[in-house]
Amino acid sequence: LFPLIGYFFGSALGGWIGNFSHWVAFGLLFAVGGRMIVGAAQNETAKKQIDLTRGWALVGLSVAVSIDALAVGLTFGLEKQDSIALCVAVIGVITALLTLVGMRLAGRVNMKSKKTIGILAGAVLIAIGVKMLIDQLL
Repeated sequence: LFPLIGYFFGSALGGWIGNFSHWVAFGLLFAVGGRMIVGAAQNETAKKQIDLTRGWALVGLSVAVSIDALAVGLTFGLEKQDSIALCVAVIGVITALLTLVGMRLAGRVNMKSKKTIGILAGAVLIAIGVKMLIDQLL
């Protein structure tokens, strides 16, 4: 639901932001992607391992992921995405499937791979932001 909530905020703000909406969308995706890259790069094996599948750690992780989804939804609203229902459905289905796969594979992936995957995911978000910016400017 967070992408949908973000979409409504983005749609409301779009009139105020006007011609700069593509820059705001780019900035949001760049910030989220950059945060993912920095977080992955700083993740060290020396840190205390926390079980992210239980209790408050799970709640905290869920909120953190939801904030990212809110930012993506805000971007959709700023860019006036027409098919928001389809976007939200696709995000929900893919998130559910990848969460199940991720939880199954989490114990088998070493820390070096987790770092690489986090950096790659952040780079993909930044690339999406750059593509949106280029599409709007051209």
